[in-house]
Amino acid sequence: MPVWFGACAETTIDRTSWIQVGQTTKAEVIAQYGEPDLVLTEQEGETVVYRPASTQRVPPPVQIPTATPGPLGTTATQMQTVEPGLGKSNKVYQRPQKETRIRYDTRGIVQEVLQ
Repeated sequence: MPVWFGACAETTIDRTSWIQVGQTTKAEVIAQYGEPDLVLTEQEGETVVYRPASTQRVPPPVQIPTATPGPLGTTATQMQTVEPGLGKSNKVYQRPQKETRIRYDTRGIVQEVLQ
């Protein structure tokens, strides 16, 4: 009787292979990944850090009290959740699956990609 063994392998997609050192610009990276999680400014340019979407902290909801007119000249106070992101885009970015550091020169051109 044949016995089949299967193994589950975690597959990761390299979402940085499109970046070309010396050619890709900071604007192109931001268009693909969104704003970085951390920016380290250096004399020769800057290094940015992108973390996977699953490791980003979700900020707690913010609520403010609001007063509304009630019956017979009274007021009623309710808590209302403030939706973050005034002018925020609803675009879903394809962030790297591993923490990725990208070093730019002073002109905003990618000089190095570290994973």
